[in-house]
Amino acid sequence: MLTIDRLSIQLPPGFEHRAAGLVQLIGDRLASFEWPHDASVDHLRVDHTLTTAETTNEALAGHITAAVARQVRGGP
Repeated sequence: MLTIDRLSIQLPPGFEHRAAGLVQLIGDRLASFEWPHDASVDHLRVDHTLTTAETTNEALAGHITAAVARQVRGGP
């Protein structure tokens, strides 16, 4: 099981209205994963460049979710 006490996201100026939807998508996707063991991470950073306004929330959430899963599971 993965427990996230707090998930915050920083977006470039003009994209603030997308934060709540992204956090919801990321949380839903992470909740759907099978976790091999309990995990505890104090702080985790995922760098991503939002290159265009046309990048969908789904695509961005997928990238962020995959990066979080790799770090929690101990991968590169």
